[in-house]
Parts: sequence; C-alpha cells; structure tokens
Amino acid sequence: MNTMKPAHIANHVHEPPELECMYSAKSSLAKRYRNKAREVKANRDNVTGAGRSSSRHFSEGKHIGELEYQEMSLFCGFIRFQGCLASSGWRALLIQGCKETAEEWKFCKGGHILMAAQPMDSGAKTNHLQSLGMGDQPTPLPKEAVMSPNNMTTSSSEQQVLGTELTSLMREQCPLLCTSCIAHCLVKIRVQKMSPQELAALLCREGDHHLAQEELPTATAFYMAAFSCSAATAIQKVNSLHKELWEKVTATLEMWCQGKNQIPKIQSENLAVISLSVGIAAAFLSTLSPNSVVSSEYKLETPCSKALKEFSADTNLGDEKAVGPLLERAAAYFCLGGRMQETIQDLAEAFAAAPAQAMKHFEERFSAHDTERIEEQARTVLEAKFAAYREAVRARTELRGNHGTELLASVIQTVQFLLQISPGSKRELSVRLADCHLLRGHIRAALDICDHLLAAEEKTYYNTLLALRGFCSLHAHDHQQALQDFQKVIEHDSPHPNSCIKALCGRGLIRISGGNHYLTALDYITACQLKLEETIFTIKSYVPWNQRGLLLKVLQEEGQKMLQKKRDAPGIYQLASLLVELDASDEASGILCADALYQMGCVEAAHKLLSLALSRTPQSSPILARLALLQLKKGFIYDGNQGDADIKEAIAYLSFAIIAAGGYAEDCLLIRAGCYGRLGQKKTAIFDFNAILKEDPRNVQALSGRGFIYLALKQQKEAVQDLISALKAEAGVVIPAILSLKCEAQGLITQWLLQHGRTMLTELVATKDLSRETLRDLLMIAKALIKICKDSQYHIFYTDVLIASGKFPFFYIAQQIKLAVLQLRKRNVPVAAHSFSILAKKDERELGFLLNFIDAKQQQHLSQVAAQEGNMLMKGHHYEKALGYYTLAALTSRDNPRYLRRRAACLTHLKKYDRALKDMEKVIQKHGCNSLKTRVEDHCAKGRLLLAAAEEEAAVKQYIEALQLDQSIALCSIMNGPGREILTRTFHKVAQHNFEMQRYEEAWKITDYGLKIDKNTELKKLKTRLKREASSCSIH
Repeated sequence: MNTMKPAHIANHVHEPPELECMYSAKSSLAKRYRNKAREVKANRDNVTGAGRSSSRHFSEGKHIGELEYQEMSLFCGFIRFQGCLASSGWRALLIQGCKETAEEWKFCKGGHILMAAQPMDSGAKTNHLQSLGMGDQPTPLPKEAVMSPNNMTTSSSEQQVLGTELTSLMREQCPLLCTSCIAHCLVKIRVQKMSPQELAALLCREGDHHLAQEELPTATAFYMAAFSCSAATAIQKVNSLHKELWEKVTATLEMWCQGKNQIPKIQSENLAVISLSVGIAAAFLSTLSPNSVVSSEYKLETPCSKALKEFSADTNLGDEKAVGPLLERAAAYFCLGGRMQETIQDLAEAFAAAPAQAMKHFEERFSAHDTERIEEQARTVLEAKFAAYREAVRARTELRGNHGTELLASVIQTVQFLLQISPGSKRELSVRLADCHLLRGHIRAALDICDHLLAAEEKTYYNTLLALRGFCSLHAHDHQQALQDFQKVIEHDSPHPNSCIKALCGRGLIRISGGNHYLTALDYITACQLKLEETIFTIKSYVPWNQRGLLLKVLQEEGQKMLQKKRDAPGIYQLASLLVELDASDEASGILCADALYQMGCVEAAHKLLSLALSRTPQSSPILARLALLQLKKGFIYDGNQGDADIKEAIAYLSFAIIAAGGYAEDCLLIRAGCYGRLGQKKTAIFDFNAILKEDPRNVQALSGRGFIYLALKQQKEAVQDLISALKAEAGVVIPAILSLKCEAQGLITQWLLQHGRTMLTELVATKDLSRETLRDLLMIAKALIKICKDSQYHIFYTDVLIASGKFPFFYIAQQIKLAVLQLRKRNVPVAAHSFSILAKKDERELGFLLNFIDAKQQQHLSQVAAQEGNMLMKGHHYEKALGYYTLAALTSRDNPRYLRRRAACLTHLKKYDRALKDMEKVIQKHGCNSLKTRVEDHCAKGRLLLAAAEEEAAVKQYIEALQLDQSIALCSIMNGPGREILTRTFHKVAQHNFEMQRYEEAWKITDYGLKIDKNTELKKLKTRLKREASSCSIH
C-alpha cells in the first residue's frame, strides 16, 4: 500500500512538523488493520454456509451480519486512516451507518475534507450503485442524495471511476463481504473532489463568518487552518482585512506563540478541523508579519527547549549534556535582543552544570565584544535579582521569618557565572559571593571567602569583608573574633557607611550578651542615624533569626529608660521607627515612638500615631493614658474654656484606661489626679493619690503630688509630711518639681520646711538625742532648701545641722563656712576668700555646692580677690596655697578660662598633670570667641602637659591642631617649650609607630607637620619610605 504523501501535500510550503511523522505511522497501522481482517476471516470460516442466506441480504431489507459488520468497520477504519493517501487527489469521508449507530467520522489533515451524505430511499440506493459502477448501466447520482458545501457536486464519470476503485479496494481488503454489503457501505460514502485553494477559501469564509460575530480567536483559527491548506489564499484573505482587524488577528497569533492563550478547537455543521498547533501559528504569523519578534523567538527557542525537556525527562542523562542546548538557547536569546533575563539564566545554569565545558562552548559562540555586553547584562540582572531579595526582606511581616532567602540561589548562580567571565573583577565579585552565602546561611563558605580575601595583599573592600566576617563569627558563636572585626570597622578613619552600620548592629548584639543594654541601644541609634533603611535590612537579614526577638525587647526597654531620663528624644524616635518597621504589630514600639514625639514637642504627630494604634486595640490602657496626656498638654497650651475642655476629655480617656487595666493603673491615676487638681477638684485628686499610695507607699510622684494639693489647701502639717517623705525617697525628682511651681508656692514650701527643720533641730539639741537617722533627715532637708533657694538663712541652717552632727570634718567645714559668711556680710572679702580657699583645698565639691547660696555680685568680687591672691602666691612659688585661691576663683566665676589656665599652671608645677589636663580641656571647649593666638597657645599648653604625662600620640595631635590654626604662632610657643628638636623626635617616634601599623595616611600627616617644625633627617627618611612603600594609598 502506498504510504507516500500526495504531491500537493509534499510541495506544501507551510507543512506543520507533526505531519512529518504521521505518514510513517500509517503503513504500520494499515498492517494492523489487515491482520485484524484476517482474524475476522478465520472466525467467519467457522460459520455455516447458511450464514450467507438471503435473510441478511441488503436487497431483502435485512441488516448485515455481525461478522460482516466487524469486517466493514475494520475496512472503514482502514479507509479513514488511508483517506489522505488516496490517489488522484480524491478526499473521502467515510460514514459508518450500520445498525443504529450512524457514527460520523470527520477528518481534516493537510487539506482533506470528509463530508456526510443524507439518507437515501431504496430507489436512490439502486441508482447510486449503478452510478458508482456496480450496475450494468450507470445512472446519475440524485441531487437529493448529495449534501456538499456550496452545492459542489461531482461529475458522474468521476463518481464511476472512484466507485470502481473503492469496490476493488473493499473486495481486496474484505473478501468475505457480499455485494449488497459493499453496496450498503458505498451508499454511505460521499466522495467529492476539492482543490487545496477551494478548501482554503471555504475555511476563510468560515473565518469571515466568525469574525463578523466578533469571535476573534475562532476566526483566527479558521484562517490558520486555511493557511495549512493554501498559504497564498489565507495570506491574501487576511491581508485584505481592515488594518485594525489585521492587527487583531496578528496579535492573537502572537498570544498563541507566546503560550499566553490556548488555540481553540474549531468545527462547523459539515466539517471539523484538527491538529492546529503553535508551530502552524508561528509560520502563519511570520508570513503575515516577517519582522515579528515573537515568531522568530519561537522558531529559535523551540528546538533548544525541546532538547532540554528531553534531557530533564531522562534522569540518566548528566548535567553536562544540557550545557550545549542551554548555550544554544542563550545565544538565540542574545541574538534576538530584549531577552536579557532568559539569556543570563541559561548561561548561569550552563556554567553551574559544567563550568569548564560551558566556558569552552561560550568562547566558541561569543566574541570579546559579545562577552562585554553579556557581562554588562549579567550585572544588570544581578542587581535586579538582589533588589528583589531586598524587597522580599523589607516586606516581611514576621520578625523571625526568613522569607525571600530562596531568591538568593539564583543570585549566587549569577555571581558565580560572572566570576567565570570577568576575571578582572574577581575580588569584587568574591565579596558579593561571600555576602550572598552569609545571607543564605552558608556560614562556612562565606567565612572561607572572607579569610582568603583578607589574607591577600590587596586591601580593597577591607571594611566590608571585616563586617561580613564579623557576622560569620557571630553565627558561629565566636563572639570575641566578631567583636574584634566589628571594632576595627567602627574605629576606621573613614569606614563605608553600610559596613559601619553592619558593624554597629553586630557589636550591639554582642553587647546584649555582656549585659550592656544601654550601649546596645546607643549602637543601634547611631546606626539608624546613619541610614535607617540599611539598619532595618541588616537586622532582618544578617542578625540570626533566634536573636531578633530579644534584640527588639532590649531596645524597647532601653528606649523607655532613656526617655524617662530625658536623653536624646530625636535619637529614640529614630530607634522607635526602626522597631515599628521590624514588627508593626508590637504595641510597645508604637508607644515608644509616640512618647519620643511627645518629648520632641510634636504633639499632633504623637496624637495621630496613638489614635491609629487605638483603632487597632481599643481597650489598651497605655495608649489611652498617653492620649489623655496629649489632651492635657493641649489644655496647658490653650487658655480659658478650651483648655478646661481638653483636660476634661483627658480625664475621660484616663478613666477608660483605668477601667481597661482592671481598676488600677499607676500612670493613669497620677495623670488623672493632676487633671483634677488643674480643674480645682482637689479632694478628688487626693483620692487618686491615695489609691496609688495604698499600693506603693513610697511612690515619689504620688507623695509630692499629694503634698502640693495639701499646700493648695493650706494644710501645712500634711504637706510637709508628704514632701519630706518624697525628698527622702528621691530628692532629685522632688526638687525640680518644687522649682517648677510659682514663686509664691516655692516660698511657702521652703518656709514650712525650714520651720519644721528648726523645730526638729531644737528638740534634738534640747534632748541631746542626736540619732543618726534624725540627723540624716535634717541634713537632707537642709541640702534641699539650699538647692531651692539661695537665701543665707537656709545656708546657716545647713551649717547648724553640720555643727550638731558633732563630727570634726563637718564641724570644721561648718565653722569655716559660717566665718566666711559673716566676713562677707561685713564686706571683708579677703578674709572670706581666705576661709573659702582653705575649704577649697579640702573639699572642692562641697564648696561648689555651698557657694550656690551667695549672690552673683558677691561671687564676682570673691573671684577677683581670690585670683589676685593666687597670683601673688605663684610668684612666691607657694603653689599649694595658690591652688586653693585659684580653685575659689574658678568656682565663683563659673569656670572662667583665665582662672582655669592659671590653676592648670599651678597644678603643672605640683605635677598633678591629670587635673591640669581637665582644666585645659575645659578651656579649649570654651574657645568660642577667643583670639587666634590664645587658641594656638592653649593647644600648645595642652600638648606640653600631655608630653609631661607621657601621652605622646595625644600630644602630637594637639601640636598639629595648633600648627593648623597658625604655624608661626605655634612655632613661637614651641620654642618656649619643649623646643623644636625634642618635639620633632616625638613626632618621628609617633609617625614611625603609625607606619609600622600600616596606618600610612596618619604617618604621612604626622611626618609632614613634623618637618614644618624642624627639618629632621629621620623624618625625611621616613617620608621617603612612605612614598615608596605606600604609593598605592591616597596620601599625597
């Protein structure tokens, strides 16, 4: 049997690839049908001769027998399979109508249409048999027996030839079929001859019909089917469409080629079309639009993709066999352009599978110029992939989650590919690789890369590598090594900001384990101030997941403590913003942020933040309390009824908060008591204070608050008792609270406290019952009075308490103070200065405290007299006595730089260099409006002190600062001491040390300034060595 394709199919321009294998399969299937027919024939031999009786004969109106039906079915199947192989270009549609099945077989392949015929009566059947060449005289086929598209009929001569051919074929394949059965089968066969162009035109008309109904995908499918029959007909038809419709058809084809939509199955009343594939769509599209990138991509990509799918399906094939197809497909993508992601992905996978083999193929396929372009594209892809990872990290909602880490596998693969094709960037890419390994959790791999790069002579990316190695050590629980690396980064003169942030975060984490939570908070505040986003990324990705929760809690607690101590509210706000980003669901972080805003004076911003938090947790007591505090703040800002309304609203918030807390909330009760006091509801305020003191009898704020309420009610005994209890508990909190009151209230409190103290002291002296506890209480009251008011009566009371204590030091000090005060009242300032100078030598701190009660004019007079006495004593070399006077002058003048310089000189003579240095530091800190000469000489003086204290490196820095301010003045001062020669030797020693430590820039700077002092030979040699051995550093 002939299995060759018909000529018009073989020469078809756009034959789809799946038809190529179809013809080779037909001969084997035909053979199977022959074998089955032989089996049926063998079975029929067992049937009796009566089996061919007229009872089953078609002419007698009976149905065919079962075995004949099987044979005919096999034959029909065979013919169906062979229909497109028939000679002379005939297309046959076989419809099996035996029994009641009447199953239609429709077939369309390469332009072969199969059509169904209407049922015929017996007369029509007889005539039809004759017309097919089975009778003596053929007659024309009746019109009613034909149903063909557009009434396309076949001539009787053609029908007779085909009928004869089919009869011979049926007798050959099914010899046991009787003539009537063959006739019955042939009645059901309608053969019609149709050219490929006619068939394509028919399909195009179907497409036009669906296009008119706006069924674009179905219409495009019919046009594509027409293209598979006759390319010219289909192309002409589609090109004749309106431009808008033409663009829609091509767009639909592009969608199919890209796999974005499925090609629909098409059918009509009389025919069905099958085997429409993406390959046909690509061919159709490329013919319609030769410049179409989509069709070109499909043609280039399909062979490689199919090969790769075959490799992946066969588990026995190694990765090396995929290298060739991967590189071929990458080359195709690269040639097409615009497929950068796919190009780099294929190349990276190929190099990951077999680097050496991939490199060989790569060099064969790509030129040097291509390699440069690919490297540029790979870097772009790398940055995009790492940016996607950073975004995934940023979007994490779970603090301890590691979502996004899976993206790093592709990033690592891309970096490794770049390492293969970019040997000139090996160090930079190795740093990136170490970073990615660390982020993915491959600690050992990252640590090995860092150690290798840090051991190399090249020092680029030094801080970055130290920071990465620090985190590797941290993950490996080697805290000592990690701390050393982090410290080196932080102490570097000009560290990279991102490396510094990593180092600060790492060091802060280590400090938690050492119990230094305050220092941890400072590290993270500093990191936030450098770059908040980078700090968030560092915590979410570099800090071990199981330590992030502890870090969050430590920072929250330390932030609150720092706010309570009024420390760096802007820094705490940045820290709180960091904590909110780390875990937005944590209420404590939001509250910390609002508290910081409140301290910064941003009341509206704090109110907005708290209102948002309250919408999420309506019954949160801390939030309600803070909202009340904000309302209270508004009440103090506004005057009149508006202020009272805000205070009342604050009380409502506080009451809700107290109820939400179960009836007791210390902070809320304190604030509500203050609100009641503000509104004049004093007894209600006392009720809230009592509720707090019932739970905590030593609560300082409640005691002082209730004392102030008693003060307003003029209840002296109760007020004094509460205020003394509060002062005993924490005077540092109570005294500022008293000073915040109006002057009248302050005066009333000090008078009541003084009366109470005098009464207690009188009773003690009378009864001689000088108990230690009572004296301690009296001393506490006296010190508080002096801090609140500078009036002399409070100082005298303090002196009396000291005398009553009976201890010599206190008694002696008290006597000196009393004598000095009396001399001042008599305006005998030199004698008073002498008494105070004696006290200054014994207890400078105590004297500074006691001088607070002396008014400003008296203090100014004292400072002048004390300075004069000190100058006279210095000239007489009486340094010890002079020191007391200079100390008095410094204390009474609020550290006047002139007196501090003289005291520093006096201390230098006494070889008390540490104290002298402290004085000079204070002098330099006050360099605001001093002359240039004074500033230069101060730096030189401090340098001399540091040399005397054997702190040579610090001394050199002071002399450099002096030289930077004015070289000529500094050189004059150096000539007066220690001299040029001595100082240049010191410069050489310090510069040599920096050179040995490879701190070349610092060594160069010291050497340069040392040569300005004196052209020392050793310094010149050192400078030459620096030029030679550190020429790669930017020190010129």
